[in-house]
Amino acid sequence: MATITITVPDAIAARVNNALSRDYPAVVVGPEGLPIPNPQTKAQYVKQRVIQMIQSEVRRYEASVAAANADKAAESEIALS
Repeated sequence: MATITITVPDAIAARVNNALSRDYPAVVVGPEGLPIPNPQTKAQYVKQRVIQMIQSEVRRYEASVAAANADKAAESEIALS
C-alpha cells in the first residue's frame, strides 16, 4: 500500500489544522440519542477529511475519464454515410 506523507511547517500548523477542522463537531449524538463530547479527536477528523478529499478527487477523475471514453465509443459506433 502506498503512503502519502504531508509535512506542515510548525509556523502554519495551527492555521492548517483550524482550516481543515472548521466543521469539527465538538458534540455529537451518542448511542442513546443524547449529546456527548465527540470521541473523534480533531487530528482524526482532519485525517478523515483529507482522505475524503482524495477519494472525491479520484472519483471525479475516473468519472471524467469514463465519460470521455463513453463519448468516444458512442461516436465511433454512429458512423453514418
